[in-house]
Amino acid sequence: MKFSFVLILITAVACNNNREQSASGSHDSEEVAEEQNEDKFDDKDVRNDADFVSEQVAANHAEVEMARLAVQKSNNQDVKRIAQDILTAHQSKIKELGTLASAKAISVPSQADDSDLKTVTDLNDKSDIAEFNRDWCEEMVDKHQKTIKAYEDQLEDTTDPELKTWISNTLPTLRTHLDELKACHDKLKNS
Repeated sequence: MKFSFVLILITAVACNNNREQSASGSHDSEEVAEEQNEDKFDDKDVRNDADFVSEQVAANHAEVEMARLAVQKSNNQDVKRIAQDILTAHQSKIKELGTLASAKAISVPSQADDSDLKTVTDLNDKSDIAEFNRDWCEEMVDKHQKTIKAYEDQLEDTTDPELKTWISNTLPTLRTHLDELKACHDKLKNS
């Protein structure tokens, strides 16, 4: 009887903590991961790598959500095709980063941060599909430009050979996506 009461109490506390974390937003997931990494790693370079991995997991979750939205909502075949490519590639990148993070004991967030989730909501709320398509492409061009810059900077800064290899292998896909998104955005602006 006493054991059952303790088990129920532990479960109730755990559920309450999960509700508090959910209510406070997904950004906390990234903050929690970064705080855990800061506590784990004393070396500044290792902590920098851990922050990069954590941030990129959150960014990839955001791009998956944005791509999923475009696959569902867009009426433009170019947008749908590019979104499906991004969805597939970035789901794969989340898994790869998860494996890398696990091997290096890096804590990572389980979803996109609040600002990216708000962008997804804002895009979803657009009733004009032509406007949605243009805004989606513009947002994704911006995200890919920032991501490529972050990857190039990290490639220069990191001394971790596995992370260097992963970044080097990922950059060509990101650049291809960026080129496709720019072309699609230009086409949509001119139509």
